[in-house]
Amino acid sequence: MLFPFLGFSQEDKQNASTLIEEIINEQGVEEAQNKFEEILSDSCQFILVESEFNALGYSYIRQRKSEEAVAVLKMNARAFPGSWNVYDSLGEILTWSGSMDAAIENFEKSLELNPANENAKKNLSQIYGTKSDHKNETSMVFQYHHGESTGINTSYFGEEPPGLTPELFAPGLISTHGQFEFACTFSPDGKEFYFTRRNDRGNNIIIVSRWEEEGWMAPDTAAFAYPGDHEPHITPDGKKLYFGTTRMMPGADRPAYGIWVMNRNGSTWSSPEYCTDGMYASATQDGSLYLTDIEGLTEGGIIKLVQKHGVFEKPVRLESGVNYPTDGIHPFIDPGERFLLFDCQRMDGFGGEGDIYVSYRDNNGNWSDALNLGAEVNGPGVEFCASVSPDGKYIFYTKNRDIYWVSTEILKAHK
Repeated sequence: MLFPFLGFSQEDKQNASTLIEEIINEQGVEEAQNKFEEILSDSCQFILVESEFNALGYSYIRQRKSEEAVAVLKMNARAFPGSWNVYDSLGEILTWSGSMDAAIENFEKSLELNPANENAKKNLSQIYGTKSDHKNETSMVFQYHHGESTGINTSYFGEEPPGLTPELFAPGLISTHGQFEFACTFSPDGKEFYFTRRNDRGNNIIIVSRWEEEGWMAPDTAAFAYPGDHEPHITPDGKKLYFGTTRMMPGADRPAYGIWVMNRNGSTWSSPEYCTDGMYASATQDGSLYLTDIEGLTEGGIIKLVQKHGVFEKPVRLESGVNYPTDGIHPFIDPGERFLLFDCQRMDGFGGEGDIYVSYRDNNGNWSDALNLGAEVNGPGVEFCASVSPDGKYIFYTKNRDIYWVSTEILKAHK
């Protein structure tokens, strides 16, 4: 006896990713996982497309639905176990959701399938760098009460100045265990010190310490600071303080990220005002700004805003080694524009998310190839947010989640 062949045309098949999305949204992840097992056992009734599951996973992570995103990408890996891209994507999603060990496992699986996967190599370097930063962070917890006098009555919080080997800056006072300190700036007289402190929940705030008659006051939240304010920079003349923040811009209906500025009024600062789009502003002697283009004002990377008659002109993207072969970020411009410090992740780096580089400006205004500041300054973790003290003697930057400093004499070896 002959039986008719029961087949399914493409028109009869159901799209698996669409069905899984509907179940997740209406019934939850567990029901979707159960249905996916049915799909795998009878896949001839369904259309499974790797790129569609990938897109769905990234859609959920953009909605901050990490559980749903991870579940979808794991389904994709079950359906397409021979795809290096599936494991690469799952590694990214797991990284963003904080599951670092699982992310490492998936990136390594992706590299097994495709040893040329540069994205996996880059992400593994960043993950191992983060682990290194936590491992090598100072063990010194904050030793004072916020705002109390420390009794320290000498410059740089009484710290012994470093030479060509970077030193941890003011452990237990500025650099502390369990919190992430970065992006610091001194007033021209060296008696005000602002920096960013990030707590274990990832929240940033601007902190200040002042050298008063009885000595340095223990760091405390700056009077103007809102949660999320970070990366302060005092101009060379001391008259302005720029910082990054997500606040309500004039005429906006929701908060958005940008650079805000305050003007010096005697011993205090004016109310913050929106200045421009961008990140990590640094000023020259003539008031022009260097910053990171995160809003696509140009082609990205480090840009310059020339100031004339109190107005910023159209942004100009820096060329040569500053934004090549990868974009530089977090620029610190020498007030006289002789050199530029910045960070980025490049092939000649020492691992992690970024290293500190220097580029020099010639008499024609052109920038040199960028030079990595070497293994003494950089390491397997992230080094970023460099700045130079007003006296020009020291470079400050973040390493191992703490603030370090080193003599600017180190630049002579990289010129």
